[in-house]
Amino acid sequence: MTTLDGMKARIEDAKGIAGTLGACWDAFELIQQVAGKYVDPDSDLFYAFLSAMTTACEGRDAVGFAPSMPSGVGLAVAPLSPGDVPSDDAADIIAQLASQLTSKLTGAAALPCTPGDRQAFQRAAASAAEIRDLLSGQ
Repeated sequence: MTTLDGMKARIEDAKGIAGTLGACWDAFELIQQVAGKYVDPDSDLFYAFLSAMTTACEGRDAVGFAPSMPSGVGLAVAPLSPGDVPSDDAADIIAQLASQLTSKLTGAAALPCTPGDRQAFQRAAASAAEIRDLLSGQ
């Protein structure tokens, strides 16, 4: 799960409106891809991971349509197999990333920015909070 740990550092280090939008886009994309690797109909977390995937796409799209979204954003996700980490641990790690993402986006919404950017940050923060709640068992 070093990819997720690296993303935590990237979110923490993101500066400015465009930098925050780009980092958050990549974080939502990573959450969607990692959660997708844990979607297993035989797992107790099947619906949580499936819902997290959908919600990550909503958050990614919210920041993706922000007026200040930089062009050329895209993440090359390192291959990760479900056997790397048990699904309970993966859920906890994703929930922690989503919690950090919620804080970053909420803070960014309070910065001086266009109304469109502010709305994007608010919508994306709500998506990140939903992912956190889905995977933390709240």
